[in-house]
Amino acid sequence: MESVEPQIAKWRAYVGNAPGVNGHDVDELEDHLRQQISELNAAGLTADEAFLVAVKRLGDIDGLSRE
Repeated sequence: MESVEPQIAKWRAYVGNAPGVNGHDVDELEDHLRQQISELNAAGLTADEAFLVAVKRLGDIDGLSRE
């Protein structure tokens, strides 16, 4: 998963700036993101593909921040 680390860092910074999202929320969302990436890699997707699909599956950050 090393090749997606810069993408995860950018995603984390973006999510961290969303209103209503605190550090604990970002940590939890990152855990979910990494789990999804791992599962998608195991299913045969490249690291980049897995990252994109995992982010899409997490959904809209604005919606998540309202939860």
